Amino acid sequence: MKLFLKNFALFLVLFTTLLFIKNANAADATCTVSVNAGIVNFGNLTLINIENINIPAILNYTCTNNDLTPRYITVCLSVGDGDGGNGSGNILPRYMKHTNDSSARLAFTMTLPGNRLWGSRFISNSNEYKSQEYRVNGRSSFTDSVEINISILPNYNNHLAKPGTYINNFNSGHTLMTVQDRLLSISSDCSSGGSTTGQFPFKVQATVIPSCEITSTSDINLGIFSAGNQNISGTNNFDVRCTNSVPYYIGLAPSNKNNLGSGIMHGTSSTDKIPYQLRSTNGLEGKIWGNTATSTNVGNGVSGIGTGSTNTHPIYVTVPQTDVRPDNYSDTVDIRINY
Repeated sequence: MKLFLKNFALFLVLFTTLLFIKNANAADATCTVSVNAGIVNFGNLTLINIENINIPAILNYTCTNNDLTPRYITVCLSVGDGDGGNGSGNILPRYMKHTNDSSARLAFTMTLPGNRLWGSRFISNSNEYKSQEYRVNGRSSFTDSVEINISILPNYNNHLAKPGTYINNFNSGHTLMTVQDRLLSISSDCSSGGSTTGQFPFKVQATVIPSCEITSTSDINLGIFSAGNQNISGTNNFDVRCTNSVPYYIGLAPSNKNNLGSGIMHGTSSTDKIPYQLRSTNGLEGKIWGNTATSTNVGNGVSGIGTGSTNTHPIYVTVPQTDVRPDNYSDTVDIRINY
């Protein structure tokens, strides 16, 4: 009878020890993660900001300890290249793809605090996000967040982008949430021990809209002439940059608002005036360049197609005669780009 009781007591001790080991390694936390409610949107991009814009995005995570006893929880968040990649797994840069043209892309990057490239422990030269270790009481929850920075990258030909919407979809296969969940406080990188995994899909989006800018202009200096000179001419260039594939139409307007490009130069001290004519081709009979162009019609202006890079346009000026008093004569011409 004594021997039976001794064996029974030994069995109870062993059973209790097994229960402790199971609780120590079981994952009893459940967590959810969201990124800006599922979408990070750059909004409308023009040539002015398409290579110089960044926006913050917030990773929000909430975890609940479903156990009755306190537990220590660490949250780790990893992200891949998304569906905008080319299959190489490269994350510097990542790309958004045009919704109607998969060959058109926008390069961007995502960084954690400290300007660390956000990736995962499985991707070299990148970092997964690792939270602090939280002590969470039984049947309790905590919520926290981290701000990441998402930037359109310069020097990746983003200025060549065509108009349209660009998206990278970080679906379930491109995100990974690992939750390390322990009874004891132990430094962890979320790679071992009691853990659970999940996903937090989101999108990064931008819309390129048509835009144009004048990048450089130069005065046209007709030189010095004696009174009575005729058939004077001069030329110079200005540079225009418009969104790739966008048609544009340029009008020239002298200060007198003449739509036929016929302006008047005024002296600094004399009341005399010198008429001149703006032209788009060289010579005294060159094509007149006026200001009847619209966003859909060239009128008497000059047309072009945007490339995302600089296009150069020459302006020609002719003066019929200079039978005026000596002075410095000038006028201001407005360049108007319609697109």
